[in-house]
Amino acid sequence: ILTGSFLYLFFLLPTRCDYALTYRRLIWVERVETLRLLRKSTLDVSTTLTAIESDADMMTIYVTALKNGISGIPKMIAMHHLVRFFVDERVKKEDSLLKLVMKYLSLCSTEIKEEILKFDRVNSFNEIVFYEKVPNGRRDIMQLN
Repeated sequence: ILTGSFLYLFFLLPTRCDYALTYRRLIWVERVETLRLLRKSTLDVSTTLTAIESDADMMTIYVTALKNGISGIPKMIAMHHLVRFFVDERVKKEDSLLKLVMKYLSLCSTEIKEEILKFDRVNSFNEIVFYEKVPNGRRDIMQLN
C-alpha cells in the first residue's frame, strides 16, 4: 500500500510548475491514473501550488483534464493553474498562448467554465473554495461567457 508521504514525494511534488516539464507532462497525459491515487486527507495540496504555470502544453493538458471530468486533487491543481494564469498580473500572457487556452476552454461545459470563473483557492483542508459570485472583472479577463 502506498502511503501519503510516498505519493506526495513521487506524484504530487513533480506536478509543481518548478519541476521538470517532461515529467509533469508524462504524469498528466500518460499516467493520469497515478494522480487519482492521491487522497485529500493525506496531503496539503495548497503548499504545492506556489509557482504559476505558463507552459502552453501544460495549460491545454489542464483544460483537457477538466473537460474529461478529472476530479479530486488533479482538479484542484488544474483549476488553480488555469485561474492564476488569467488573473495573476505577474504572468506574461502571450497572445498565442491566450488564444490557445481560450480555444480549449471554449470546448468545456458551461458548468466547468463557471467553476473556473468562481474559483478562489484550495484551502488547508484540501477543499476548493469558490466565490459566491464571479469577482468583478474576472469574466472580462478570462473572456468566458
